[in-house]
Amino acid sequence: MKLLDMSVQYAKDVISGKELAPEEVKIQCEWFLRDLERQYEQDYHYFFSEAHLKVVENLLKIMNFATGLNVTGKPILYGLHPFQAFFITNIFAWRFKEDEFRFKHRDITMFIPRKNAKTFLASVIMLILLMTEDEFSEFYSICLDRELASEVKKAMAQIISASPAIKKYFTVPKSLNGKLVCKLTNSFYQPRTASANNNNAIRPSAFIADEVGAFTSYANISAMKSGELSVRNPLRFNLTTAYSEDKSIMLQNLEYIKKVYQEIIEDDRQFALLY
Repeated sequence: MKLLDMSVQYAKDVISGKELAPEEVKIQCEWFLRDLERQYEQDYHYFFSEAHLKVVENLLKIMNFATGLNVTGKPILYGLHPFQAFFITNIFAWRFKEDEFRFKHRDITMFIPRKNAKTFLASVIMLILLMTEDEFSEFYSICLDRELASEVKKAMAQIISASPAIKKYFTVPKSLNGKLVCKLTNSFYQPRTASANNNNAIRPSAFIADEVGAFTSYANISAMKSGELSVRNPLRFNLTTAYSEDKSIMLQNLEYIKKVYQEIIEDDRQFALLY
């Protein structure tokens, strides 16, 4: 399986030093390979579902790049960078043994320099969730700026337009904050600005806090989390580049994540790539 093979090779390359990466990414790669072995232990609560990953892989074969040098119009599966394959694999393949439809990882973070296709990766993940999660699910991204909030939806719309095999199953709105609907599951995705009062009445199955490094308050994220309390399989994505904001909530998030890597705090439902 290509996604699994790419992920294992990426982890090995990072650990060996062939692929340069920060210490936190190296630890995450070590845990990935370790957990592939641990899944067979009776007291380990999670397993790596190749069946669910195969569904994702098959979707990526019929989802095409809309833009990009030498990849436009080609299947996304064959143009992924190794770290992107690793990220996608860890989101969708790890599941609870007692309920294969529940994801192991709930809080997912990517901290990465600009111009590394963060928005593209977010759009791919949201499209997969729209096509595979429960019917009538709601998916959102939140961002401080209205136009920036719509960038993920714009990338999703471009992929849909470039992918004839899935295009007929989506309704794409023209407005910046309109709902992008998947007809297969009657689920939708909508970009929203970071206003906690406006986000109290929604029920996200997953949400992206986009450019969370610019956030100085947890109010909006807390509102989104409260809406997930009645959802079976909630996912929370913190995606950001670096910001020179000394009151950024991302600073506290990074401190927490690093304590997990140092095994000061135990949190096996977190997954993070900190570049």
